[in-house]
Amino acid sequence: MRLSFLILAVTDWLLMAVTVSLGLFVGGALGTSLQSDGLVVRHFLLALGTMLFTCFVHVLTFTYFVVFSRMAKEAAEHARLRPADYVIVADLKRRAARWLLLGVGSVILAGATGPLVAGAGSTSLIWHMCLGLAALAANTIAFAAEYALIRRNTQLTDELYGPGADLAAAQPPAGAKAP
Repeated sequence: MRLSFLILAVTDWLLMAVTVSLGLFVGGALGTSLQSDGLVVRHFLLALGTMLFTCFVHVLTFTYFVVFSRMAKEAAEHARLRPADYVIVADLKRRAARWLLLGVGSVILAGATGPLVAGAGSTSLIWHMCLGLAALAANTIAFAAEYALIRRNTQLTDELYGPGADLAAAQPPAGAKAP
């Protein structure tokens, strides 16, 4: 999952960077205003696709944690996984949800201000540009945090289920038959 996430996150970050850069050119923030209808439409379509892809990456990451958390819950209830280990897994899922909200929320907020842009130099244009840059920064931080959580989850998986895992030493849940 780490490599898959890394590929998706870098691709998404590049899409966001291109979208923000094109938006800065269209809005004239880089010294030259290129407000042609074609570029505005391209920026809009690229931004729409980027928002959808960003949501996809964050939701896919969260789904990974939901599935692993469910597996750990089942293992704690019906197998020999220690309940304390399940608590660690559930905490990783909660922490991933926070980063999902930051990443998705910032992109949706930036995208929602796009239609408010009335023309060059308007207050809404400046806000839209600032929110676009903030969304890029927020997602950079969110992707780094999610990658760290995925790495920790992978380490935990190896500890709990890997060849060196001491499942036999754990006590079976109450009411379960001993092997």
